[in-house]
Amino acid sequence: MIQVLSSDKREALLERSIEQAYRNSHSLIFASAWLQAMHPCFESAGFSLMQYSTMLLPTLLEWVQALHEDVQKRSLNVLYTYLRVFWPRNHAHAHSLWEILQEVYKSASPEISAKVSQVAEIIWVTSGQKFRFDTRSNHDGMDELTLTIMKKLDPQEFGT
Repeated sequence: MIQVLSSDKREALLERSIEQAYRNSHSLIFASAWLQAMHPCFESAGFSLMQYSTMLLPTLLEWVQALHEDVQKRSLNVLYTYLRVFWPRNHAHAHSLWEILQEVYKSASPEISAKVSQVAEIIWVTSGQKFRFDTRSNHDGMDELTLTIMKKLDPQEFGT
């Protein structure tokens, strides 16, 4: 529906929808329905979403940490799209995003772990060398997510 609206109406609807998500972030029933309905709109909305990132990103991260696997899966899909669209800005949030993904990855089901890995790959590739260096060196023993991503994307670190 959003794609067929004029740009002014689309912006207003998108803004109201993101505000509602922010206000109702505590409701997992709302989250599941909202994520399912809004995910297709995010790629077409493109950079117009940037002005809502202060509401949208914390809401998505809260839902990524939800106990309900359906909400986690859908929020990881939307976060993946968000990070692909705004890849030039990923470095600004990379460390905090990575910490949350590490925590979710520790206790996630195989399906959620795979989605977390997808999101982590985007962050790893788009957040720059300083982020990668800091992430490698900030651990006494590297966490499972960092090792998984490094083995896949930086195999030279492991001599393979």
